[in-house]
Amino acid sequence: MTRKGTLQKLCSMVLLGPLAVLMGCGGSGSGGGPDDFGDGSGPAGGGPDFSGWGIAEASGFGRSGSLNTGDRQLDANLGVVDLALFDGYVYAGTWRMQGARVYRRPLGDNVWEDTQAPFESQGFTVTSLIAYQGNELPPGLYAGTWDENGLDVAYFDGVAWHTITHDGFGDPRFQAATSMAVYNGKIFIGVFRHRADGGAGVGQLVLNATGQWQFLPVAPDGFGDLTNTDATSMAVVSHAGSTYLCAGTENRQPDGNGTEIWCGLEQNGSFTWRQINADGFDFTPGADRNENSSLFAASDGSLYVGTENRYTGCEVWRYTGDYRTENDAGNWEKILDHGFQESEPGGESSELHDRTERHCRERGRDLVRNRKARSCQRGKRAAPAAPRPGGDP
Repeated sequence: MTRKGTLQKLCSMVLLGPLAVLMGCGGSGSGGGPDDFGDGSGPAGGGPDFSGWGIAEASGFGRSGSLNTGDRQLDANLGVVDLALFDGYVYAGTWRMQGARVYRRPLGDNVWEDTQAPFESQGFTVTSLIAYQGNELPPGLYAGTWDENGLDVAYFDGVAWHTITHDGFGDPRFQAATSMAVYNGKIFIGVFRHRADGGAGVGQLVLNATGQWQFLPVAPDGFGDLTNTDATSMAVVSHAGSTYLCAGTENRQPDGNGTEIWCGLEQNGSFTWRQINADGFDFTPGADRNENSSLFAASDGSLYVGTENRYTGCEVWRYTGDYRTENDAGNWEKILDHGFQESEPGGESSELHDRTERHCRERGRDLVRNRKARSCQRGKRAAPAAPRPGGDP
């Protein structure tokens, strides 16, 4: 979502809490480059500079609540799932049990307005937003939702919303438009489907000559593995004179291999796809793994991937290799791990170690840890560990 001119005005955004949108311009002026990942080359102390951050919205856009407040939860904005910049506004798509909403505010202003997106009785989460200014489709802000009756897609021209589909393009098995990207002047959508329904998909959004909207698949179902159920993130990366569309998968199946990163090159109207990471990154059989690539960012030919790891904490990986090389584990670098927790000398945080150890005990197994991974393995049960100071036994 990096657009230099507009990004310099907005500077950066993150989401915190049930619904808090923070914006700011850090004093370092780093502009969101690799130095912001705390790899030793950023501000003093090696981490990002948050001195210019402030809360832009902290009350659920006037519809606050929680999952524990009875009927009120149906009307509450419980989270912001995606953000986008379009035509001088910042847009926020929300998670709401009674129909997702899209809010906007002018850059430099503090007043949010409800754009009246057409998702009131359909999708309950706006899962993706993308600004489009090309020639293949009408310009506007495009939004996709999660809807168990078939995903919704619509676009906003700055004044009104226009519905594209309310039923997964006629296939209710397409339940979520979880990612979007603009590549070669066209919009591509990453979708969620259950394993039994065909797995993850990536397709081009097309408006044909008769005025009908279509979703045209450009990748094999599940990228050849139906345990990949979702294309949760996409980014466009330019490297060595070529431009690639990259997608990250979600794979939570017990017999699955964890998240995969696929990059495609379009030539003469067709795509060639290659998986550029090892399954689950540092996944080994029987070990806990990265199950989802929940966030992408591209910068100067590198691809940054934020992962979901329920056992040892989230991670951030950086790829600096050739996007034509398959399973290129040697050119990935893990630059943050363990859920941003402070680590003990052994490299794992106390909180994460305790959580993983309890997880293993509940399954009647022992926690085995080596240099690369932590896993639950069958064998002689170890004696109960002594309580950690300030932690559970």
